[in-house]
Amino acid sequence: ATELAELALGPLDSERDLTQVTAGLGFARSAADRLSAVATEQAARDRATNRLHDAYSDLRSRLASDFDPHLDTREGLFLCFAKLNGNPVGAIRLAGALEEQVSRRREMLSVEERDIIEQHLMSEVGSHLGERIHAAWTHVHRMNEQLAQHPTRSGVLLKLAWEVHPDAGAGAGEALKLLRREVGLLTAPERELLGNFLAGRVRAAREEGDAVDTVQNMADALDYRRWHHFTVMKRTDGKWERFTSRTQGHGSGGEQAKLAHLPLFAATAGYYATASAIAPRLLMLDEAFAGIDDDQRADCLGMLVELDLDVVLTNFNEWGCYPQVPAIAIYHLERVEGQKGVAALRYVWDGRVRREHDPFFESLEPEPEGLLDPEITGS
Repeated sequence: ATELAELALGPLDSERDLTQVTAGLGFARSAADRLSAVATEQAARDRATNRLHDAYSDLRSRLASDFDPHLDTREGLFLCFAKLNGNPVGAIRLAGALEEQVSRRREMLSVEERDIIEQHLMSEVGSHLGERIHAAWTHVHRMNEQLAQHPTRSGVLLKLAWEVHPDAGAGAGEALKLLRREVGLLTAPERELLGNFLAGRVRAAREEGDAVDTVQNMADALDYRRWHHFTVMKRTDGKWERFTSRTQGHGSGGEQAKLAHLPLFAATAGYYATASAIAPRLLMLDEAFAGIDDDQRADCLGMLVELDLDVVLTNFNEWGCYPQVPAIAIYHLERVEGQKGVAALRYVWDGRVRREHDPFFESLEPEPEGLLDPEITGS
C-alpha cells in the first residue's frame, strides 16, 4: 500500500497475495537476502536521510505548484506522496503519470514540429540551407584545386574531404544530398526523409540545449556546419589515405613540414572566405617554413599569393624573394651588444629585384637645389 517494498526492491508480482502466510514469509526472506548488503549503522542512516531530504527539496521546487509533494513520517518511515487529480498517490504512481504526460506532450510537439517543418523548414529554411551547403561544397572544391597545384617534390598531394559527421543523426547522409537539390522538386518520399531529419535535429537540440533560449536552440539545430567534419586526405603513389600523424611521417623532413603547412593555408583562406572584401586576411607564421628547401618555400609562398592572404613571416634567413611573390616588404632586425634598441633595415621586393628602401634615411637626404629659392616657393 505504501509502495515501500517496490521502491526498495523493484517491481513486484501483482498476482502474489503477500497477506498469505506462505507468500508473505517467502517475500520477507527474499527481501532480507537482497537487502543484506545495505549498511544500517547510524552514520549510514543519517547519510541516507540527508540524501532523501535533498532530493525531496528538489522535487518540491520542481513540482510543488502542480502536484504538492509531501513527506509522510508516520510509523518511523519517510514516504513521499503527492496529489494527482486531487487524489494522494505514491512516488511510483506519480512517476508513471509524469512519464505519460511527457510522452503525450512529445507526441503533440511532434505533430506541431511536422507542421512547422512542412510550412517553413522545407521551403524557406530548407532552400537557404541548401544554398549554404552548396556554397560550402564549391569552396571545398576550389580549395582542393589549389592544393592539387602544389604537390611535394616527390609528387605527394593533399585534399580536403568534407564528410557527414557521425553524430549528425539518422539519415543525415541522404538528407544532406537532398538539401543540395531544389526542395520544391523533391518527391514525396524524399520530402518525408528530409523532414524526418530536420525534425530530429530540432528535437535533439531542444532536449540537449537550454530550453529557455528557444532561438539559440533552433539556430544550433539547423547549423549545417555541425553536421559535417573535415578530413585531410593524402595521395601517395596514386593511393588516397587519411592524413594523420602516422601517415605524415613518411618522406623527408622538408616534405613533412610542407604537408603540415598546406592544410593550414586552405583552412585560413576558408575562414576568411565570408569576410568583407576590404577586410585584412591576416596569417602570421613564426619560424616560417623551417626545414623546407628554397624551391618548396617558393611554392608555399606562391600558394599564399593565390589564396590572397596577407602574410607576416618571421625567419632567421628567409627573405621571401621568389618569382612567385609579386611584392613583399622585408625588415632585417639587428641588435648590437651593449646598445639599447634594435635597428630595423627595410627592403622591398617587387617580383624581380630586392632593394633597400628606408623612408627614415630618405627623409634625411638633402633637398634638390633650387627647391627653397624664394622666387619659386614664395614668401
